[in-house]
Amino acid sequence: PEQISNINNAIVEYKGIFIGHSSHGLTRSVDSIYIRTPSHVMNEISELSRNDTPRSIYNRLIANKGQDFPINNLKQIRNKKYNQTRKELEPTRISNLADQFQYINELATKGT
Repeated sequence: PEQISNINNAIVEYKGIFIGHSSHGLTRSVDSIYIRTPSHVMNEISELSRNDTPRSIYNRLIANKGQDFPINNLKQIRNKKYNQTRKELEPTRISNLADQFQYINELATKGT
């Protein structure tokens, strides 16, 4: 038989007992379920975070929308603002060759 020298992929079968899925992230309670924050809420946070602090955004959302508003905590708003600011401040962050071409194309069309 031929011997294959370059194997790039492998299929592994797990034989054992499936113990189930763990909770999402760093949850402390095993019984808690992960509910993704709706995109319209994240978009609203994104718009508000351009001119406001995370704490004031959180307080405003809870005051206007009520306690049932699907926002988990202040940390979620801080993370959203941090990630948004980082993207705005690092426009030249390029991860691969396709991104480099895209970036050069955008510079050429903007005329900068």
